[in-house]
Amino acid sequence: LYELIGSVAERIELLNTGIKEINNELVYKIITSYAITNNYSETAKELNIPEPTVSRIVKTNKNKEEFKELEGQKKEEFADKADNS
Repeated sequence: LYELIGSVAERIELLNTGIKEINNELVYKIITSYAITNNYSETAKELNIPEPTVSRIVKTNKNKEEFKELEGQKKEEFADKADNS
């Protein structure tokens, strides 16, 4: 947990949002949102998580195969929705 979050100030900010720990479900939500928005700030606002936390989690996971697959899937879903509108 501490490796992902980094600084003490960031840990305190994260706790102030009501999030006690970064678990796999939260990482998945962050990665999914970022795959759609491609924007740290927007993802942070959407999930009520400090932007540095979002940035660190995305940077830590962006080269993993699961992230690349999810990103491609979300882009396809977005394109399909745009085509059907």
